[in-house]
Amino acid sequence: MIRRTHRARAVLLLSILIAVLVGASMDSWSWTPAVAVLTGYVLAWPLSLLIRPVLRRRAASRSLPGLAGLAGLAPSNLPPPPTALAGRVAESQRLAAFLHLQDPSKERIAVVSGPSGIGRTALALSAAHAAGSEFTGGRLYGRYDPDSGHDSRTTELQRIQEGFLEALVGLDEASGAGTDIASRYRAAAEASLDERGPLLIVLDDAPDEKWARQLLPAHPCCLSIVTSVDAWEEDSDVLNLQLRGLDNRTARQLLAQFLGEDRLAADEETTSLLIRTASGSPLALQLTGVALASRPKARLDLAQLREVAGNPDDTTHQKVLGISFALLTPQERDAALSLGLRSNRKFAPWMIQALLGLTDEQVAWRLTDRLVDSRLAEQRSLDATGVPDLRLLDRVYKYVRQQSRFVIPEAEISRRMARLKAAEAARHEAVDWANRDADVYRALDSGRLSRAVRHARDSVRLAREPESPMVSAELMATAAMADLRAEVGAFRDAFDLLGTVEVGSRSGAGADLLRARTLRIRGRLHWRLRQHPLAVAVLEEARDLVSGCGSPERILVLREAVIAHALAGHQDRAEALLAEARRAAVEQPPVLTAQLAWAGSFLHFRRGHYDRARAELGGVLADRQLDSPLWSAWCAHQMAWSFYAEAVRRRKPVDHSAVLHHSQTAIQRFTTIRHRYGTAHCRLLIGRSMLRSEPPRPARAAAVLEEAVETLQNCDDAWLEAFASAQMARALTTGGVNRPVKETEENREQALALLKIARRVFQELGDARRAADVRKQSFGVALQEGGPLSRRAAALLAVESRVEF
Repeated sequence: MIRRTHRARAVLLLSILIAVLVGASMDSWSWTPAVAVLTGYVLAWPLSLLIRPVLRRRAASRSLPGLAGLAGLAPSNLPPPPTALAGRVAESQRLAAFLHLQDPSKERIAVVSGPSGIGRTALALSAAHAAGSEFTGGRLYGRYDPDSGHDSRTTELQRIQEGFLEALVGLDEASGAGTDIASRYRAAAEASLDERGPLLIVLDDAPDEKWARQLLPAHPCCLSIVTSVDAWEEDSDVLNLQLRGLDNRTARQLLAQFLGEDRLAADEETTSLLIRTASGSPLALQLTGVALASRPKARLDLAQLREVAGNPDDTTHQKVLGISFALLTPQERDAALSLGLRSNRKFAPWMIQALLGLTDEQVAWRLTDRLVDSRLAEQRSLDATGVPDLRLLDRVYKYVRQQSRFVIPEAEISRRMARLKAAEAARHEAVDWANRDADVYRALDSGRLSRAVRHARDSVRLAREPESPMVSAELMATAAMADLRAEVGAFRDAFDLLGTVEVGSRSGAGADLLRARTLRIRGRLHWRLRQHPLAVAVLEEARDLVSGCGSPERILVLREAVIAHALAGHQDRAEALLAEARRAAVEQPPVLTAQLAWAGSFLHFRRGHYDRARAELGGVLADRQLDSPLWSAWCAHQMAWSFYAEAVRRRKPVDHSAVLHHSQTAIQRFTTIRHRYGTAHCRLLIGRSMLRSEPPRPARAAAVLEEAVETLQNCDDAWLEAFASAQMARALTTGGVNRPVKETEENREQALALLKIARRVFQELGDARRAADVRKQSFGVALQEGGPLSRRAAALLAVESRVEF
């Protein structure tokens, strides 16, 4: 969108141009200035409206190479292309011709039909990726999933529309769609078609034509590839492509891609039996090839293969499952059949252990991995906790549900179900949920981040078990997981998990403590993102919930509240909260004292008490009884920061040796516990110190700041990433007089790209002051010409207006 200031600038330039032309054509120069200016002003406004679309297209075409949020890239959520596509040359050519948009008045929908496993999805995705450059409006993918757990086709339709909308407009805008999802998706698709160009939609496993057409815009430049079991009725806008099974020669070639021709030739009987059993199904052949390639010494159950191959009534799915079961060992097959005895296809390794009477749980985990690797079961994470959700595929569950009753004797079924019931009772009989929660924070404070995550996931997994769910315990463990994600800079995951907790929370025992924890974590995320008013509000609410509580959670809430108030400029309130926290921590472990020293340093910095901050932080770092690499690392970082912040406040060169010493100490400790977010903070501080040391070292600072930016790109602290990008731009454009002209020009272009993104992020986060600073910095960079800096640019680049914590 062209801003009004830009339009006014265009009007001014056009006025001057027209004034010159009119003045030059006047015979008498006495009235030339007045007439020229008036004529120019009158004509410039309509001319500016005429050139506005051109300016818009020019602005839209600008891109920032190598950076996130590139303009000009067509939106797409296509899955990766298939690794193998055999025997579909003619069909691929027909689809390619269909997608070339030679005549938009002809067919708009290509329907690839055939039984499951015949290769419909592979063909559709291969064609969509091959024709990617033609569809500047975007390439969208959606799949109808009968196993998604949704109640109706309408719900599944809405899920796919949400996915399409997210791909077209982005996650933030799509998240506000609400109940009007269908119309918003239609509007976004129409806008993409009108502004960007042709759009391609790939709709996988559509149940029927009527359902599918609700997702396909009726636009001449919108083409669609739909995969379905049945072909559609012939219509003017439909191209039907029906796939059939591969012939034996092509099937052998496909199998040889995984196993090699030598291995196939070594056992012709088994090879022929596999090809005959697969009945031309690419899926069956690929599953077989993958399984045999991963287990070179595996022996097939030829008797079962012959039984499957000789049964003409079996569907393609049954043949695929028959081959898959023939590739399993007897114990693996027994595990799958035993899971068919249960009334729920969700399972956990301990269930396999109980059903089979195993003494070693690791064996049950190995069997679980084999079922997943064989594509008989799926493992996915439903949320940011990373807790695996294991379940048999729907068709596999139906198959083993039917087969288990014939294969396993009745007496053995009774024994296995009795063992399962006893194991369920034992797992939930004496669970100390409070101690489990404490284990998470003990591991976190000691710097064992992986162990803390494992403890939290184990608690979530145990609380979620379908036989005896514990909602309150699950929510408390999920909040702990959010705390861990916030600690390592994964802010998006933390916000998602907090949303899950807040939706599921209810009144009852422990509700106030759970609410206080979620507010504390949310407050920390807000002050990290420099949203200080929000942080203060939620942390004050959290403090009210835990006032008078003897739980360590109260001290943690006060710790965050001290920082939030200090950063918001409420020093007196921060001082009072710090005193309250220290009184509450008298009888608590030393690690809480270290955390309060860290929090207190923010207050001391704001008041200019750098010596006091260094004294408290130094006491923590010298405490040999403190077994906490995490908090000693954060305190070392704050110690380094004290030297930098004091120099900036007093407008003196930074003592870079002191900053570097303490920052490297912090980096060493952060690296030991694999805390990349903490190391990014330290590298950012080192880079800034290099820019303010005497003499400045901008080239080295740019390299260090680039490392910080790259690390932060793997985190979700958008504010800090934007700030680091602005600092990197400062390093790139400092000392330009000593650099070659070509290098200076490249640095300036890179700096402008970084600053453009940084300014947008600050605006989205509501940090208007920092966005204005970046705008001034961008102006200064733009004023650079060749090597030397202009006086105005040097003034803008030399002064850093504020110290950020």
